[in-house]
Amino acid sequence: MQNNDKIIKFDPSRRKTYQTLFSNAELVDIEHGTSQMVDILVGDGKILEINECGSKEYKNAQEFDLDGNFVLPCFYDAYRDSTKFFGKDVDKEIAPTFKELMTLKEVLTGVCTFYDKQSGFSLEKIDDFEENNLNEVSNLSAITNQQIALKVGQDLDTLGQVHKKFGKDLAYVLEDFGILDRLWRLIGGNCLEKDDLETFLKYGNFFVVCPFDDAQNGRRPTNLKTLMHMGFELFIGSGSAFEIDFFAYMRQILNTQWGLLEDKEFITEKDVLLMATAKIPTLKVGDNANMIVLRKTHPSLYPNILKELVWGFSKVDVCMTVYKGNILQKDGITHSGISGLDYLELVEKIQKLKGEN
Repeated sequence: MQNNDKIIKFDPSRRKTYQTLFSNAELVDIEHGTSQMVDILVGDGKILEINECGSKEYKNAQEFDLDGNFVLPCFYDAYRDSTKFFGKDVDKEIAPTFKELMTLKEVLTGVCTFYDKQSGFSLEKIDDFEENNLNEVSNLSAITNQQIALKVGQDLDTLGQVHKKFGKDLAYVLEDFGILDRLWRLIGGNCLEKDDLETFLKYGNFFVVCPFDDAQNGRRPTNLKTLMHMGFELFIGSGSAFEIDFFAYMRQILNTQWGLLEDKEFITEKDVLLMATAKIPTLKVGDNANMIVLRKTHPSLYPNILKELVWGFSKVDVCMTVYKGNILQKDGITHSGISGLDYLELVEKIQKLKGEN
């Protein structure tokens, strides 16, 4: 997990101190495209054992029978903008409640960790900044030890305005002001040229693809083939989407990339699943017990398990979200004292604040 990434807040008094057994689980290995039926023993937030189903008896563990449903690592939302609601700025008086609502929606769809625009410095429209503003951003980031997220290279017009204003390409402007030393996630990159990309790569930056925002704004998709070939790490973000569905995002990425390059070999279901799970392919003993359970509702029509996961499931199939062994939600009902959040209560609170009741 990166600096400024947020996790779901718990009521410490309700944190589990005993062992939990998630039995009869079909554990997915994204890297190898395989699965196996296992029992997963969790304690103190970690995965203690993974054994073949029924091969060992656990008398003192609380058991949850997963009924043969799929288990895989939680999703990671690499960029969420809770300041927007259907393209409009969220009113300041409802912003905290709206952010809580979006956190709850993340949990219900299988997300355990996320980066929110409000978590650190998030820059947009560099062409609107003056030199002294960029110096201030860089200095403040260094003082507070906060890193920077930047929406970058999403259209040619903005890139042209940056070059016109500063007399050089975007990457060199950011390098001159020391921003690249602390810049670690780039959102977009739809129209960046190779020179810019090579400069970003030198500083170890990674890219976040926000399919919803690209579609909403009619932007051409980022050329992921180039980014993958150059060695960038790639992740998925919900952006300003109100309805969060990482399965839909994965399908959208595949469809747009295949349509862009007419090549289905360079990016596959395995690639987008790893983008969604922050490069974590499966659960292992010793890892944090972060997982989601997907309810199987119909026989598989797909030739392999990775295609089945991407094309055959959606957010409504996430029947359990677990973070460090704590069940955040089960069948749409939140557990573990998760910030005291209740969907209907939050919606009602927002309506009251907006004077809509």
